Amino acid sequence: MALNLGGSKNAIPNSRILTKLNQAIADKMEDIGTATSSDIMLFLDASDDYTLKYGDAANTLQQAGITSSAAELNILDGVTATAAEINGAADVSGRYVAIADADYAVLAANSGKTHVIANVSADRTITLPAAAAGLEYVFMAAVGAADGHDWIFVAGDTSDLFYGGLLSVDTDAGPATVALVAADQSDDDQLQVNLPQGGTCIRMISDGSFWYVSGTVISAEAPVFS
Repeated sequence: MALNLGGSKNAIPNSRILTKLNQAIADKMEDIGTATSSDIMLFLDASDDYTLKYGDAANTLQQAGITSSAAELNILDGVTATAAEINGAADVSGRYVAIADADYAVLAANSGKTHVIANVSADRTITLPAAAAGLEYVFMAAVGAADGHDWIFVAGDTSDLFYGGLLSVDTDAGPATVALVAADQSDDDQLQVNLPQGGTCIRMISDGSFWYVSGTVISAEAPVFS
């Protein structure tokens, strides 16, 4: 629809705003950098004969039913990550952690990543970080036949107890048997995964007070909470 700049009660051919707008578009357009309270955004009001109006920092984002402030609606506010950190988080090659053949302290910064545990040469202690809401990990066996050693998961704080349980698939002589091995939900702050075989996969997620455990352990020996 054409904008009428003459004859209408809303015509403003001599407007200082239109003059500056024309000049800016022609040869003076600038990057404002960080918006301030003195910056305004121009609008054409289709409900009012396309009157030229403006919104400032206080009301540009206001709409019926929206009570959030402009700062709350600005998704870039509060972003402190560097470009390298953001790129790193988006890099699929960084979405898993290979646990070396040694005792290992799990990093809170690696929440959400799958931790791959290869065949280890001795029983290895894997220490979890202090419980915090939203921390989540998957631990997966990178072996085929049974590992000759155990994984021993230890809560970073003895008050961070294990809840939930594991499906234990016993591969001992004869047909495999399946049973639930559950934490007692009273004082278990350690989980020992004995001689894990390929297919063993354990998920842990924290609500800030506990570690909730689920998954499957394939082994000739059942896992043990203690």
